[in-house]
Amino acid sequence: MKNKGLNELPLLTRRRLLTAIAASPFAAAYGHQGILKAADILLGSGTAYAAAASTPVKYFIEINLRDQWDFMHFLVPPGLATSSNLKRAESGEVGKEENRLCALYQDPKTLTKAANNIYLTDDSKEILPHVGNIAAVETIELCIGGIHGHEAANGMRSPGRGFKEGPGKKAMWLGDDANQTDAGGDEFFYSSSPTPALVHLNVARQLNATARAVALKFLGRADKKHSVYHFPADLSDNGFLRVQSRDQLIQGFAQSKPVDPLSSSEATIVGQVLKQLDASYLKQMKYSGDSIKSHQEHQNSFLARTAKGLQVLDLTLSAEEKDYWSKNVPPESSTAPRMHLWEQCAMASKLIAADAVTTVAMEFSFDDLHGGRPKKEVTAQGKIVGMCLARLIADLKAKNLWDDTMIFINTTDGGREPYVDSYGDKGKNSMILAGGRVQGGYYGDIRVAKTDGNVHTYSYHVPEIASGRAVAQGSTDNNGRIANAVAYRTIMQAMGAPASIYQDLPDVGKGDALGFMLKS
Repeated sequence: MKNKGLNELPLLTRRRLLTAIAASPFAAAYGHQGILKAADILLGSGTAYAAAASTPVKYFIEINLRDQWDFMHFLVPPGLATSSNLKRAESGEVGKEENRLCALYQDPKTLTKAANNIYLTDDSKEILPHVGNIAAVETIELCIGGIHGHEAANGMRSPGRGFKEGPGKKAMWLGDDANQTDAGGDEFFYSSSPTPALVHLNVARQLNATARAVALKFLGRADKKHSVYHFPADLSDNGFLRVQSRDQLIQGFAQSKPVDPLSSSEATIVGQVLKQLDASYLKQMKYSGDSIKSHQEHQNSFLARTAKGLQVLDLTLSAEEKDYWSKNVPPESSTAPRMHLWEQCAMASKLIAADAVTTVAMEFSFDDLHGGRPKKEVTAQGKIVGMCLARLIADLKAKNLWDDTMIFINTTDGGREPYVDSYGDKGKNSMILAGGRVQGGYYGDIRVAKTDGNVHTYSYHVPEIASGRAVAQGSTDNNGRIANAVAYRTIMQAMGAPASIYQDLPDVGKGDALGFMLKS
């Protein structure tokens, strides 16, 4: 590594420069051996190359769903989908004799079965082309909020979060609502574990100091309750923008500089590496005279294009864009003004395609839904998340961004039992990952343990760490769940965060992750 300035660059930055070379117009001409030589120049052999093998995803999208969200009509647990005598509700209306029946409103015999234990309803089948890259586990430790599970953290996002301040634990709410006086379903939590979007931003800033993130805040409820905490712990929150309205988002990015251009010094290093590759390439191709000059001009033009300047970015959705993102997506239960989930997904895709941010965090509130859950509400939730996710994935694939994007979906309200009348502090706590690096499947299970008349007792079966298969013996209460630290390490590995960022956190440490959710 004799190139001037190369030794001073962080390893992740050198990896980014290698990516730039591999994406250049010359990559095909240099061939596989040429790219390997570039890797050796930039990274060195042995230790440096091995350390760079797990590259962070460039883009991370976190979707936080609030107010008793239920994924029953998005991904049906296989144990319920294949149950031969499931006691299902027909309407789920409050006051009906259906409160203890199962809130799966579609006949299991008509579900769409996909690979690896995925069962889709008619409400979610738009994601069928993408299920190979969507993975779900619904047996994570439950949320601990005092009001039927409501909280703004979720332990899988910040292991060790709790009500007591202690050594190394800081207030989680200050960055998102410093004036908060009433927990109101958010809870005054303390933690030492940074939440995922801020981890990804810090990783991105190791690659490029200008990387930015945007969090869409308070867009679900006018009273600003039921928010989501984005907590840096001991990391930096520089470049993390919290946006509180549609207009603020549009105006804030009206002019934007891409976050991942090459600096002049980085472009110089890439140019030096390309020239070293040229020594053998030009000789092999028997270039001379004008051919060499033309090749070098082409190369210089490519390097000039890598340093992008300020660009105009119009996030306002056209009529055609609105039609694509919103078509047949049902309205939310509440009529309170909000930024719809389909609209947030559209904005996220445009921001990422323009390279204006590396990280997007959404929060979306359907309604404060407790007690009886009518068919209209549960099926609407399935359609909203299914259609919005399917269109986001399709759009990212069309823009050739899918393989370098990771999507993490959760609900900070935590648990839901399969019953129509489910208070919210028991049952499921769901983690869904989607991305080019994800090994699709439904892991673990929810099954009928016994039936008394028309009332089921459900059992919750965590996946085996080694295989992802559901364990035979499930739990019929809130015990026997996947530890938050295990889920957190999985999210960190999914985004490609260096272990040094999270393994020393007191409530995370070293240990298992759900590796079966990710492609090897």
